[in-house]
Amino acid sequence: MSVMKTTGNLSQNQKMILKIWKKYLGNRHIGVDDDFLSIGGDSLTGAAVLSRIEDKTGMRVPVGILFNRGTVNSLCRYIEENSSDASERFRFLVPIKESGGRKPLICVHTDNGDTTTYRYIGAYMERERPVLALRFRMNKMKWPAPLTFDFIARQYAGEIIRNDPDGPYFICGYCWGGVLAFKIASVLKDEGREIGMLAMFDSAAKGKGIYVSRRRAGLLKVIRNKVRAGIDELKGKSMRVQMRIIKRKVGNVFKFLRLNISRRIYRYGHRTSNPLLMGIAQKTGALDYAYQTFKPDHYNGKIHYFKSTKGREGKIRHQEYWEQMADEVEVIEIECHHNDLVVGDSAEKLAGHMSGIMESIDA
Repeated sequence: MSVMKTTGNLSQNQKMILKIWKKYLGNRHIGVDDDFLSIGGDSLTGAAVLSRIEDKTGMRVPVGILFNRGTVNSLCRYIEENSSDASERFRFLVPIKESGGRKPLICVHTDNGDTTTYRYIGAYMERERPVLALRFRMNKMKWPAPLTFDFIARQYAGEIIRNDPDGPYFICGYCWGGVLAFKIASVLKDEGREIGMLAMFDSAAKGKGIYVSRRRAGLLKVIRNKVRAGIDELKGKSMRVQMRIIKRKVGNVFKFLRLNISRRIYRYGHRTSNPLLMGIAQKTGALDYAYQTFKPDHYNGKIHYFKSTKGREGKIRHQEYWEQMADEVEVIEIECHHNDLVVGDSAEKLAGHMSGIMESIDA
């Protein structure tokens, strides 16, 4: 059990968390009762903060503790009141929402390897349903080079079974994470395990399967299309909402550039057998390489495919691809843009649909 030792006016844990918040929020004036979101916290900084706290304390603080009016003091209380034993049992599973006695919903990380993407799903999930997430950690084991979805999925499936040997398992994934969720569910099925639900949110497969884009768009063209889509999304919105969309879109463009560069570095490092370059690319390059080279096999089960209805050409093609890759596909449309699918009202609708599916299996 962690103990908060007091030095001066603040405990050691309070000082440690304050230091982490100041580093990642770029704000030197933070109080122990300041709300993380109100002082500029977001998904990216939240993931970094939680990861750093785990490195320092060995505790996996649930995402909901940070994003539901989380303060330095509330994080300290959680660390003080909870043993790190459960955290040490698992390398990849982390809590999004801990309450509830039913079988958990397991969310698969997206291309950045973090889990804060699913904080809204956790917030809107039914009271009795715990929500866990799989997070990719470079330092938790020796990963092979090049990294593959097959290897990742087998490690994750093993941990899912250790957490709950009996099943059935409810697995979901947004975008990139849905494709990895597809592979994890396939591995579990191959081992004779029952999949209660496989839910994929706007997921598109790459690689050399049936889905192949008509032609590879150049980097500048992709960025131009993203900007155009962002401009269309601004129409009819208030100034406050427009600023929030612009901030998110700019972040998405930089994220896309970072992923593209990391993947190229990782690919070149693998081709030239240069471990230094592969190390420079870090997890973003390794994960994106694994995604780009993954070729799915047929899934002997049902997919619940949640599809946003606005923006992005080619969504019908993605849907048709998965319909050929599974025994059965049920499509549920959510009226929103792709980037809004796991936030706000759209996330509430997602959580509601999934709750109904899981409750029917529980019964």
